[in-house]
Amino acid sequence: MIHFLNTHNKEQLAALNINNRTYTILNLKRVLTLRRFVQTLERKCQEMQAEINDFKMRFAALQSRGLPSPVTSSGNCYHMSNMPTE
Repeated sequence: MIHFLNTHNKEQLAALNINNRTYTILNLKRVLTLRRFVQTLERKCQEMQAEINDFKMRFAALQSRGLPSPVTSSGNCYHMSNMPTE
């Protein structure tokens, strides 16, 4: 697209309603950069979700082998200050 903008003259670009080549190229670069950023962010989110799912499976396996639940019967998480002692 940038190559297209750089290789056509002002009259050809004006016929396409492009009146400012520099502004159009800068906007195009900004859009392409943002698109790359969003794609990277989506990929990272998918990787994180896969890691979360893997952790959940491993944690469930530990609980099935007797690991106590980190949540109390009242729904609160255990904290080091209120952990049961032997």
